[in-house]
Amino acid sequence: MELSLLYFLCILSLASASFPFNFGLSSSPVLLPRAKNPTSKDGNCGSNSETNATCLTSTFGNCCSEKGFCGKTSAYCSEGCQEAFGSCSSSADGQLVSTSGSCGATSTSNITCEGSTYGDCCSEKGYCGKNATYCGAGCQSMFGTCSSGDESSTTTATSDKTSTSTAASSTSLGAISIDGNCGSNSDINATCKDSTFGDCCSAKGYCGGTSGK
Repeated sequence: MELSLLYFLCILSLASASFPFNFGLSSSPVLLPRAKNPTSKDGNCGSNSETNATCLTSTFGNCCSEKGFCGKTSAYCSEGCQEAFGSCSSSADGQLVSTSGSCGATSTSNITCEGSTYGDCCSEKGYCGKNATYCGAGCQSMFGTCSSGDESSTTTATSDKTSTSTAASSTSLGAISIDGNCGSNSDINATCKDSTFGDCCSAKGYCGGTSGK
């Protein structure tokens, strides 16, 4: 009787080992490796990017700001910086330097004015320059500097200048006109200097090279 019982228990033990009652279901979830985030190509990162892109090794900078843009300054690398989509060290690679005179809010590529030929300041409306018009109120420090240097004092030194000459000097560092419009008659405060229409900006805001207008 005892031998039969022992034999039965052995058979039961072998059967349990071969056919577990949980049918192979594990209580621990299967963890899949996390996909590597692609490097940002448009300056957007994290939730602001369709591909959850990272700023690491991007041309805009290694820091992903709170709003989801890549950069290298404290505006991107300090409070709110998203470490999951880059680093938070301001020693990251720089942003692209503006070659058109546009910057910041008007640029789809998060472009800086710092080091551009138009000036280091990015104005409130998103254009590069280096006098008080660009470096004063509304200047976007995350897309360049906000120090006007000597050019600002030169522009404002003589208080009895007419408003026309003041406007001309303040726009002389904007993007080069491509449609013949300049100054207040241009959406981008364009300059006539080196334009194909002529270097002079008339009182009505048109480029030319003669004294006729």
